[in-house]
Amino acid sequence: MVECRGDSPGPRIQRIDDPDEEGPDVRRAEQRDVPRIAATLTTSLGASRWARWALPDDGRIQRLTRLHELDAGHRGVGTGTAWVTDEVDAVAVWEAPPGAEGTTPCRPTCVPH
Repeated sequence: MVECRGDSPGPRIQRIDDPDEEGPDVRRAEQRDVPRIAATLTTSLGASRWARWALPDDGRIQRLTRLHELDAGHRGVGTGTAWVTDEVDAVAVWEAPPGAEGTTPCRPTCVPH
């Protein structure tokens, strides 16, 4: 689990090795979580090699936040493939195979223009 905290300079990684160890409570993400999903992912990945390579210094954080808002946030919530902790300080989003149980295909309406 990667957890972003305001009191540390970057993400804090907590490894859960024992299956009997209590893990964080997670829930399916909702539309109201989209801004926090984008903020959590941008905080975690804003200084990554990919972000520094793909996005210019000028406006990098704004562009990355918008990318996370649209892709992980709106698409993930719209398709049912985004999960978060209660405080949205940890996020998991994936692309499910077509027809996967509990998911919805992404239609043009699941990502705003």
